[in-house]
Amino acid sequence: WGVGNGGSVSNWVNWLKTNHQQPTTNHKQPTTNNQQPTTNDKQPTTNNQQPTTLENPIREYP
Repeated sequence: WGVGNGGSVSNWVNWLKTNHQQPTTNHKQPTTNNQQPTTNDKQPTTNNQQPTTLENPIREYP
């Protein structure tokens, strides 16, 4: 890239300005996808109760 060169920096900035229009449009999708992992957080929290329940019978056997 040669970002350190003065002339290449302006070319790199122009490349960023041109390409930023796509990721800016794509940001609307991950914002919608954030609602799914929030729902998935409730599953691992429910799974934590299983190993906690398994510890009780394991303690009783020995």
